[in-house]
Amino acid sequence: MHNQQLANEINSLKETIESLMMEIQYLRNDLEKTRDESEGLKFIISELESVLRRD
Repeated sequence: MHNQQLANEINSLKETIESLMMEIQYLRNDLEKTRDESEGLKFIISELESVLRRD
């Protein structure tokens, strides 16, 4: 492989890695948001169960 071809391959791989890292960060953010929403729903369900038990 010529040096220019190798340099192009390296740059292509670098771009792919950067893109994958950004996607991982988006997935982490989505997971954190989902986790927070889940905790909120658990609290609401707990409150509803408490109200239903009182009636």
